[in-house]
Amino acid sequence: DRGNEEELLKLKRLRDRAPFAVVGANTLIVGDGGIRVRARSYPWGVVEVENMEHNDFAALRYLLLTAFMQELRDVTHNVHYENYRTAKLSGIAQESHFQTRDGKDPMSLMEAEKKEHEAKMRKMEAEMESVFEQKVEEKNQKLREFENDLMRRADQMREQLRAQEQEQEAARRAFDLERSNWEEAWREWDIGADIGTNGATLGLGERVINEVIKERAKTEKKRKGLF
Repeated sequence: DRGNEEELLKLKRLRDRAPFAVVGANTLIVGDGGIRVRARSYPWGVVEVENMEHNDFAALRYLLLTAFMQELRDVTHNVHYENYRTAKLSGIAQESHFQTRDGKDPMSLMEAEKKEHEAKMRKMEAEMESVFEQKVEEKNQKLREFENDLMRRADQMREQLRAQEQEQEAARRAFDLERSNWEEAWREWDIGADIGTNGATLGLGERVINEVIKERAKTEKKRKGLF
């Protein structure tokens, strides 16, 4: 956006002032207009610290403390300090002629220990991942077994229900058949009760029909006064 463009232009103008000519001072003097400013006095004149027409102190301060502070810290820590530390430790090792049991200097030993530690960490991570995957697989296996058991029980229940339905259907058909036979026998009995003396029947069964005929004949004789 416009703000970023203006900031980039400002940084470019400040960096174009390199190499920087810097003047510092703790002395306050009265400048033009009666304003007290920090400046350094020379026989040939006065250099104001904050005046960018006199020196580059303000430009350098802005670049270091405002624009590139984090970069300055990172470079100082990761480059300059590391170089200093390496050189210092190497110098101490060389001056002391200190050797480990493997004939390695401290820097080489530290690097080897670092690599060994990283290898152990990778191994532990791989083992933990393997154990985690194994636990997950065991859990999934138990879930599959539980699901199969539920399906088996559901199939058994369906088979039991189907068998019960078949038994009930067979019992119902047997009951219907028995009821139909009973109703048919009852109807034939009623018909047999109305048979005349000639012995005609509609098929109740020979023994039953004969009994019906005999009883009917006795009733007719009694009615006619033969006994």
